[in-house]
Amino acid sequence: MTPALQLGVVAALVGISALSLLQRLAPRASWQVQARISYWLERSGRPAWLQRIGGWLRPSLAVTTSACGTGCSACKACK
Repeated sequence: MTPALQLGVVAALVGISALSLLQRLAPRASWQVQARISYWLERSGRPAWLQRIGGWLRPSLAVTTSACGTGCSACKACK
């Protein structure tokens, strides 16, 4: 495996892990980041495939009982 491919794989894994951690520890900030990226991708004038990715990435607007959606209030984000 080439060093560039290894770097790409490791960077992707670290990025996915960081996003997972952000969603777990800071659900509100994670929602805001996801919404901003989604709206940026869905702007008019962008290619159709980018707009489809933006639509898929758009977070739901449903309000849950707690901020993280689990209802356990372990993260203390619902206060």
